[in-house]
Amino acid sequence: MPQAPNMKRTYLLRTEPSGDLSAAVFAVGVASPLESLGQLEKELKRKHVRGKVLFDLLLAHGSKSNRYFIGDFDGEHFRSAKFSNVDSRYKDFSVISAQVLQKNVKQVDSSLLSQAMRFALEKGIPF
Repeated sequence: MPQAPNMKRTYLLRTEPSGDLSAAVFAVGVASPLESLGQLEKELKRKHVRGKVLFDLLLAHGSKSNRYFIGDFDGEHFRSAKFSNVDSRYKDFSVISAQVLQKNVKQVDSSLLSQAMRFALEKGIPF
């Protein structure tokens, strides 16, 4: 994501397809990536992404409920401004999230998480 030198990144984007996902977006702090959809759409388009995009909002919400959402990206825009809650697939997605967040722990603001959740984040334990 292009940004000014002192501007902190609000999300991580992974575009390696996994299962039925074309990309995954992870909040890295209290700002939700859903607040930056225009910028995210430009980045997804530039990376030639098309299909289902997973959003992990744990670090923006600080809670495991309403954590995972999926939006359908048509190569230019999300087809709908409404995203589907997919917390029902928590077991699958929490493993992906744990790996990505652990690898990027220095970019993450975990201030909304409990101490136990911070420990799991640092160790790559799904939570």
